[in-house]
Amino acid sequence: PLIKDRIFGLCRDYLNGIHSDGVCEEGAGYWNYGFAYLVYFADIFNQKFGEIPDFMFDKKIKLTLEYHKNSIIGNRLIQFADVDPYSVKDYSICELTIKKLFKDYELPKYDFYSCSDFNEYALGSRVIDQIGASVLGARVIDSIGRFETTEKATSRYFSKFYEDSQVFLYDSKNYSFATKGGHNHEMHNHNDIGSFYLIKNDKRIIADFGRGEYTWEYFNSEKERYGDKIFVCGSQSHSVPIIDGEFQKFGWNKKAKCIDYTNNSVKFDIIKAYGIEDATLTVEYVCNENNLKI
Repeated sequence: PLIKDRIFGLCRDYLNGIHSDGVCEEGAGYWNYGFAYLVYFADIFNQKFGEIPDFMFDKKIKLTLEYHKNSIIGNRLIQFADVDPYSVKDYSICELTIKKLFKDYELPKYDFYSCSDFNEYALGSRVIDQIGASVLGARVIDSIGRFETTEKATSRYFSKFYEDSQVFLYDSKNYSFATKGGHNHEMHNHNDIGSFYLIKNDKRIIADFGRGEYTWEYFNSEKERYGDKIFVCGSQSHSVPIIDGEFQKFGWNKKAKCIDYTNNSVKFDIIKAYGIEDATLTVEYVCNENNLKI
């Protein structure tokens, strides 16, 4: 019981790191890295003891699963924080395990659902034993078949603003868009308040570099991480303004204020990200049918 309580406590601590709206501020890649292992443990525990761990019934489980589905827009992962700038990767092992635990979970359908290096690793590991070769095999075959026939998911119109984390997502048949407010003290933070992505035909028209190379300097100090030495983390490498040569600053109080949002627009005041008081810097994004207005 002591070991169980400790492990379950750690799992709850992980869930506490996810926003109340289901957003993982570390980015979609780190969502998979952390959440997948939480799910694998729950499945193994269920197999061993015949019960699903109680933390899997936390309301954040459903919210964060929904967010992950929505964070794939234009067949791309949104790239806030330290996320690799690649197209969609297949998280089928995690999803299949959720489906195994919760029969009513609906597997997401993406335009091109291809196997990733994560799954190639897992296919050669004992994780396969916990899921079942036949189920995973069926999912892989489904992925291959969908790719070969160029079957696409039904074109969707999707719009969502996550109030707690201040992430706005918009997906349509013509283009996809994402932006964020938040603060500049997030886990795996980039100084990117107001940063946005524009995706057309699976190509990132407005993008950033994603995460840099993980070196000692990358995490050594604020000065190095957000200075010229580590270019990708500072606001100078993101789609945000530079004010009188000044970049955004790091810190909890370097944050955005959401002024307003609708089903196709969001407006932030981002002046505090620059450490400037008694002023405003308003940026508004309006997603029209055929164009993005900034």
